[in-house]
Amino acid sequence: LEKLERGDDISRHLVITFDDGYRDNHDFAAVHLKRSGLPASFFIATDFIGTNRIPWWDEEAGIVSEWMTWDQVRHLRGQGFELGAHTCSHVDLGVVTGAEAMDEIVRSGQRLSQELGAPVTLFAFPYGRKHQISDENLESVKSRFLCCVSAYGGSVDTRSDPYRLQRTPISQWHRTTYQFGLEAMLNL
Repeated sequence: LEKLERGDDISRHLVITFDDGYRDNHDFAAVHLKRSGLPASFFIATDFIGTNRIPWWDEEAGIVSEWMTWDQVRHLRGQGFELGAHTCSHVDLGVVTGAEAMDEIVRSGQRLSQELGAPVTLFAFPYGRKHQISDENLESVKSRFLCCVSAYGGSVDTRSDPYRLQRTPISQWHRTTYQFGLEAMLNL
């Protein structure tokens, strides 16, 4: 964000992010990232933390969700990883608007700040496709956070709006790192 603000060259940079707050983010990803000296940002759906809640996408896949505890979230912060808000209950902010959307956005940032004892300045839209980011909700995010990220592919350059930062998700569709790299290049 600082480099974007200054207009510095950001080519050859990679930002690693994780969404939702799954326990494996703490137990596996953070361990390997730390060992490799790689920074990352974790976007937390605050109502999932410390629960047995199973969101619809895991239920459809027959997966039992395992979420981090608040101690594990704080441990990530203590290791130097960045943490950001991802709403409370992972709502679709292309559909949910008004007071309910505002509550999801504001309360998630407040809860995360309270648990970390530090301000939270990053936000990631749940689902993050273009149609899941309404202008009204984007304005709410702008009034509370320094940036927000999407998940509809693409890359970031020096002209990128910090409130429309694009991410390219890695999923089971990517069979190899080479396939991901090629798709990322084609999205430039």
